Amino acid sequence: MPIAAASAPGRPVWRHLLFFGAAVSLPLLVLSGGLLVLYGQNERARVEADAVELARSLTLSVDRELAGLLAAAEVLSASRPLQSGRFDEFDRQAREVRQKLGIEIAVRDREHKQLVNTRLPRGASLPADTGGRTFARLC
Repeated sequence: MPIAAASAPGRPVWRHLLFFGAAVSLPLLVLSGGLLVLYGQNERARVEADAVELARSLTLSVDRELAGLLAAAEVLSASRPLQSGRFDEFDRQAREVRQKLGIEIAVRDREHKQLVNTRLPRGASLPADTGGRTFARLC
């Protein structure tokens, strides 16, 4: 029996093979697409969770840093040399804090005249009255 006679009349073999290939590969393509979408959703959720954790970690770090700076400012503000107006002694204390914490400390009176400034060398003349312009510029 010849090969051509074995196939159904009017339908070539290649068409049967094409339908068979589509029937096998189409479900695989749909499954792959679904898995790809699911993977993308899971990856997005993971990245968002990582971002939230990073933000939380940074917030805690900044809070700790600010709490430490606030504590140092409170201790310095209660300093006896500062309270009694002995600004040379207070300047020494402020410079010690500057060495330990790496921050600059400046003290002004109510008329905005600088009394202590650790940014300048010890004993240097302090800047004249700015009339609060520097402070106003920072706010």
